[in-house]
This record gives sequence, C-alpha cells and structure tokens, in this order.
Amino acid sequence: VDDEPGMLLVISRILESAGYTVHTAENAQMGLEIVRKIHPDVVLLDIRLPDMDGPELLKEIKKIYPEIPIVMCSGFGDVETAVQTVKQGASDYISKPFKNEEVLKVVKNVLTQQIAERVKPVPVREEIVLPARKPVGWSKLLIPAGLGLVLIGVIVFVILKIVFPKSSTPSVFSVPYSHPTALTFDGENLWVSSWFTQTIYKHKLDNSFTVGGSYYFPTLHPTGLSWGDNCLWTCDPWTRKIYRHNLDTTLSIVDSYDSPGTNPSGLYWDGINLWSVDATEDRIYKHKLDERLSVITVYDSPGPSPIGIFSDGKGLWTADSETNKIYKHELDNKLTIVGFSTPEAHQQTKLTGMTGGSKYLWTVSEDTGKIYQYNIKTMKFTH
Repeated sequence: VDDEPGMLLVISRILESAGYTVHTAENAQMGLEIVRKIHPDVVLLDIRLPDMDGPELLKEIKKIYPEIPIVMCSGFGDVETAVQTVKQGASDYISKPFKNEEVLKVVKNVLTQQIAERVKPVPVREEIVLPARKPVGWSKLLIPAGLGLVLIGVIVFVILKIVFPKSSTPSVFSVPYSHPTALTFDGENLWVSSWFTQTIYKHKLDNSFTVGGSYYFPTLHPTGLSWGDNCLWTCDPWTRKIYRHNLDTTLSIVDSYDSPGTNPSGLYWDGINLWSVDATEDRIYKHKLDERLSVITVYDSPGPSPIGIFSDGKGLWTADSETNKIYKHELDNKLTIVGFSTPEAHQQTKLTGMTGGSKYLWTVSEDTGKIYQYNIKTMKFTH
C-alpha cells in the first residue's frame, strides 16, 4: 500500500519478476478492501498515507487478519517509527530507497517465517511435505506464485547474426541480462538500460552485439535513456527524477531534476532541448536546459502509455507500451500525427522501449529480452 504511483510501479515489477502476483492500493481504504477480499500472504505498507497513517492501518489489518505478515516501508526520517511498528506487530521493515534484492529478501524471509510457524511437530518419523500454496500479492499487497521465490537467473542467449535489412523484417538481438527497458543511440553504439538489474549497458553494433561496457547504479532504476549535450540522460519513476551523467568511467551523476510527471518513461535530446514522456500522465514534455530543466511545452500523447521518443531529423517518433504502436509526428506546434505502425515483432510481445537515428529504428521488449532493428525507409505506416 503506497500513495506514490512510481513506487507502486517499481515494486510491482520487482515482485512480479520474481514470480509474485501483485495487487496495489493507493490508500488505506483500498488496502483494507483487498485484505478483506483476498487475504494475501504478505502486505508491504508505507508508513505515510493520505487517509490513514501506516501504524493505524497496521492495527486495522491485524483486526481482520491477525496472522498476516506486514512489512513497513519507511522513508528518510521514518526509521524510528518503523521500528516501533515492529513492536506493534509488523514482521519487519525496509527503508527507502532500497535495492531490488533487499525487497525480495525481506519478502522471502517473512514468508519463510510464516510457514515455519504454521508447521506443527509431527510425532512420526516421516519426511514432512508441505502442500503447494496459492500465489501471494502486494497491496501493495502481495500474492506469490508458490511458497518459494522464483530464483532470477541470467540467461545467456544465442546472439543472432546482424543483417541490416532491406525489407521490413527486423534484425533481432538477444541480450545476456534481464528486463532490457530503454534504448538510446550515440551515433556508433546502442545503449540499453535494465530497470531490474539497475544497470546501463553499452553495445557495439557488430555481429555479436558485443557489450562494450556496463554501469551499475545501486539507487537508480533507469526507464529512459538519451544521449546528448556531451552527457547521458536517464530517468527513474521511483524517484520521479531526471538525471544528467558525465561521460566518465562510471557515468557519474552530476545533476538531478524533478520530473514534471509521476512516471517518467522515455527521454530524447534534439540538440537544443530535452524531451521526456510520462507513461502515467500520457504526456510529452519539451524542456529547456536551464537549472530547473523547465518545461517549455506540453503535448498530449497519442497513446495511453508512452515509453519512447526520438527524432530522425525529419519528424518526431513516439512509442506506446499499451497499444504497442509507434507514432510518427510532424515537427510542428501540435506534433501532428502522420501515421502509426504496429511492428510485427510486438503484436505478441510488449513494446517497452524505442530509439532511432537517421537510418535505423530500434525497439525492445523486456518480456522476451530481445532488441529489434528496423530500416526506417521500409517501415509500413497506417495514415
């Protein structure tokens, strides 16, 4: 249970990727309704909520479902309160910002403890086989797909040979890490981020799609990337920030700016201004490169969940993850839509990122771990 959409999104993704079914609630009343209807196996509960504070909601949940484990989520300055809630019946607490593995670890620990408490001694010398359990959820109420967590491993894919297409058939690249999300092209290399591994990868566009470098950020979940202005830009829906990185050996963060929306999901630098899209607000923002990254213009997104944006110098392109459509716009004061395309590769797999250059366009699906390269001239659009 959390009133921040960005936090709901990030934690939901972390838990779903580990095999959990996730139910979210933006306030205390929604959380109580889910507890009554579903009886989840574990609850993650924010300490500060708009309609009821976390400790009070903890007591209400315990009245309905006394045995349910509850993990309190505390922000900076709330740790002491979180410790007090443990004395009042919470199973554990975790402090924001936290790493992906910390979330998974605390959920696993409280579920394991809950199972152990339910198992009674058996006066026979037999191996005790525990029955399978129903999935859990996060209400941020959590409901796992089984008793144990699904271990997340890194699958090494066979890299497909690069063939720059003359037809509309894309070249396909598989990556050796999970949840590739955002893309940007620097004119020579393709950069890819994974919100789950919290890492940015630099790929050479050779026959093996070689990883030329990787950069890990323990407090960053990058869902948008852009190369430009002699730096790298990223955005994070968890913190609701846009970041500027130096092009040094660690891609160190030198500036951060508040995102105008609650769920920043894509970035593009046009040579003068930075553009961002927001997957919850359904907006496209054009920013001035000043000390506040001020918004100059706001446009409505043609799709309900924009996740990518770039320009080939002739028009502006945006991508939407809910419809799996790519839109082409005029570079006018209304971003007039010229047409749209639904790439064949994304008719069955979710479109989670897009970028391009003057000749090629790249898309990515975090579901399959594949990146698709299209020749822009051969793409088919509906007008």
